[in-house]
Amino acid sequence: MGRKSYLASDFDYKLLEEVGYGESVTMYRAIFLPFNEVVVVKCLDLDRCNSNLVGDFLSLLPASICKF
Repeated sequence: MGRKSYLASDFDYKLLEEVGYGESVTMYRAIFLPFNEVVVVKCLDLDRCNSNLVGDFLSLLPASICKF
């Protein structure tokens, strides 16, 4: 069986509840709507990150950004 592909579009996820947090991230239990599957979504709070970390992180991401 092939690997599933999880998209970065915020339209594909329904956030259910906050399940954890860290210094600059919040994690949510969510449903990935295309597969109707429960997943965890980690959202980076760019306002709470140092600028070097943000630049390094954003260079690894596709163009979409988690927004609520």
